[in-house]
Amino acid sequence: MSKHYLCCTDLLCNSSCQFYRYLELLRSELKKKNYRCSTIQCYSRCTEHFFYWSNSPENKLAVINESTIERFFEHLSNCSCWYRAPIHCISIRAALNWLLKVLRKHKEIPAKFIPASHVDNEVRLFKDYLTKVCGVSKDTLIYRLRYAKEFLTAIYGENEVDPNILDPYIVLDYVSSRVKNCSRGTAKVITVSLRSYFKFLNLFKRIKSNLAGALPVIPIWKLSSLPNVLSTEDIEKVLSSFDRSSKSGMRDYAITLCFAELGLRTCEISELSIDDINWKTSHVVVHAQKSRRERTLPLLSRTGEAIAAYLYEGRPTSDFRKLFLRHRGALGSPVSRPIVRGVVRRRFEKLFLSSNFTPHMFRHSLAGKLLKNGSNIKQIADILGHKTIETTMIYTKIDLQQLSKVTMKWLEVAK
Repeated sequence: MSKHYLCCTDLLCNSSCQFYRYLELLRSELKKKNYRCSTIQCYSRCTEHFFYWSNSPENKLAVINESTIERFFEHLSNCSCWYRAPIHCISIRAALNWLLKVLRKHKEIPAKFIPASHVDNEVRLFKDYLTKVCGVSKDTLIYRLRYAKEFLTAIYGENEVDPNILDPYIVLDYVSSRVKNCSRGTAKVITVSLRSYFKFLNLFKRIKSNLAGALPVIPIWKLSSLPNVLSTEDIEKVLSSFDRSSKSGMRDYAITLCFAELGLRTCEISELSIDDINWKTSHVVVHAQKSRRERTLPLLSRTGEAIAAYLYEGRPTSDFRKLFLRHRGALGSPVSRPIVRGVVRRRFEKLFLSSNFTPHMFRHSLAGKLLKNGSNIKQIADILGHKTIETTMIYTKIDLQQLSKVTMKWLEVAK
C-alpha cells in the first residue's frame, strides 16, 4: 500500500510528519485486528480528512481529543476540503474512535480522564459486593448495576450519596414512576436489583432499617401464558433463505441450526469453540453461562454437516478457537452475542415482516417438538439446560394433542 498520505497540505506528506506516524499506527493496529484492506483504506482516508482540517491555520490543534472530533463533525456540514475527503459520518466516527484508542494505547495523546462522581463510587462498592460476596454471573452483574445506578442518579444526582435519607416513601415513589411503562418482567428485574442494593447497605450497617421490605413483590406466574413457538414450515423457510454459496451465509445457516436443532441460547452459541465438538462421537459440549453447568448434546447430522462445511470452506483463517467468527469489520474475530442474535432476527423480519421475534422461540419450538415426539420432561430439561423441571413444565401447555386427552367433556345444561 502507499506510504504517502495527503493529510497536511495538498502535497504528499512523509515520515517526518507526526500525522504520518499517527496514520501508520492506526493502519498497523487495524491490520492486527484483521480488518479488510478496503476498511483500512476507508478509515485512513477519513483520518486524513480529519488531519487535513485540523492542520488548517484556523484549526491549528494542540491536542487530539473528543471535543476536537466534535468540532470536526460540525465542520462536515459545510465541508469544502479536498475532493478525496470522505463525508460519511458513520465511517468517520468509527475511524476517529479507533484513532483515539490507538493514540492513547501508544501514549501519543493523554489518556481520557473522566472524574468519578459520587454515584460512580457507590456503584463501584456495590459491584465489589456482587462479585466478591454474591458471586453473581456477568449478565446479572450488568443489569443490577444498571438499575442501581439509575436509582442513585435519580435520587442524588451529582450530590454525595447518603443512604440515611432514604425511606420507604421515597423508594415506592421512585419504583412506581420507573415501572409505569415497563413490562411485568422488566419491573421484576428492577425491584430485584434494588432489593439486592438495599441488602448490601444493610449488610454493612449503612442504613438504619432494611428497605428491601419496602419494595413490592412483582408476581410472575410461569405457567400463566403460552410460550411463542415457530411452526416447522416457518423454521424450514428461514433455513432455506440463507445463501450458502457465500461464507457469511454458511456461518449464518450453521448458527440458525444451532438454535433450531440443538436449542442453544444466544450466549452459548457465541461461546462455542472448535474444541467443544467431538467429531468421532458426534457430540458437542455446551458451556452454559446461565446455569454454570456443562452439558453434552448429540450433534445432529444436518447441524454437523453445516458446521463442517463452514469450517472447511467458510471460516476465516484466525488464531481464535471460537467456532463462529466475524466476516466484516474485525475479520476473524469471534462473533458477539448481538451478531448471533441479529443473524436470525434480521432474517425473520425480512421473511415475515414482523419484529415480534426472539431467538428463544427456537428453544420453545424444539421443546414442543420433543414433547410431541414422546420425550419426557426430564429429558427436555437436560437438553435445554434447565436447572429444575419446573422451568420446563410450561412446555406441556403447548402440546394441545395430549392436553385434549385429559380435558373433561362439556356438560350440557338441560333446558
